[in-house]
Amino acid sequence: MIGIFDSGIGGLSIYRGVKRLLPDENVIYLADQANFPYGSKNKEELKKIVFKNAEFLIEKGADIIIVACNTATAYTIASLRKKYKNLFVGVVPVVKTAASVTTNGKVGILATNGTIKSKYQEELIDKYCPAVDTFSADGSILIDSIEDDIFSISNETLKNTISPLRDEFVDTIALGCTHYHFLLPRFKKLIPEITFLGSEGAVARQVKRVLENEKLLKKEKGKDEFYTTGKKEHLNNFLKKVLNIKTEEVYEI
Repeated sequence: MIGIFDSGIGGLSIYRGVKRLLPDENVIYLADQANFPYGSKNKEELKKIVFKNAEFLIEKGADIIIVACNTATAYTIASLRKKYKNLFVGVVPVVKTAASVTTNGKVGILATNGTIKSKYQEELIDKYCPAVDTFSADGSILIDSIEDDIFSISNETLKNTISPLRDEFVDTIALGCTHYHFLLPRFKKLIPEITFLGSEGAVARQVKRVLENEKLLKKEKGKDEFYTTGKKEHLNNFLKKVLNIKTEEVYEI
């Protein structure tokens, strides 16, 4: 069984990617909306939060847990792997892919301030982008809007958010927050001259590799469950309106 958690609905983009690749896998999703956003927490606060989330998913039977938040991955994935015997997969900006795709050697990363300042992202850039120029922009302003009402975000807001990266003439932008994946089609349509890259496919492929290696792939479809530390109506509405998922398996904890 696959467990996924995020501070809200952003990680549902990772859920979507996993179900496209592994439709028969049972998934438990936890939207930790009571602690939204993770980007405002310090490292110690965040560790306590993610440990609690991990323990909830482990108790529910998760064999592998996806930390579907870039900030939580950057600051806590090593601690999670040290503390628990379960398998963990994190989410990071696809800078390696961006570096291979760019044609002018200028790559942008749209992320939260916490992710941008993390040593984890710095190490990713040093490792995978030594031959390209990288520029980061804080897209935190989008997250509240995506969480509250994704349909209210204007094209002008989207353009303004990435304007610092356009000013640097980047031709490729890696989306460094799972919430932004839900805006990927709009970004591509609005600014077609820039290549936008999300990580949901890459994460799904990594999860499949791990499950295959551990001989944990499921062959018989079951059901998915969705939990929230906030209001289940909010989570349920997003599932219906954005992912076209109608389910009774939505619970508050």
